[in-house]
Amino acid sequence: MTGSIRAMRYDEVGQVLTVDFRDWAGTTRYFEVPPAEWAALSAVFQKAAYLQQVLHPRHRSEHLQAA
Repeated sequence: MTGSIRAMRYDEVGQVLTVDFRDWAGTTRYFEVPPAEWAALSAVFQKAAYLQQVLHPRHRSEHLQAA
């Protein structure tokens, strides 16, 4: 990963995308993300921008602060 994203994980059964960020040492989970949107995110170069502009407005999310 490059930029502000440290790692991403996708649970296809639960359709949950988990994104670990570098800049604020936290994690965001996006719910009800279909496999096609995960594939689109995986294919784009600017993943953080795609998350902010496409996924974040469409999906319920949960922010978790690092301990």
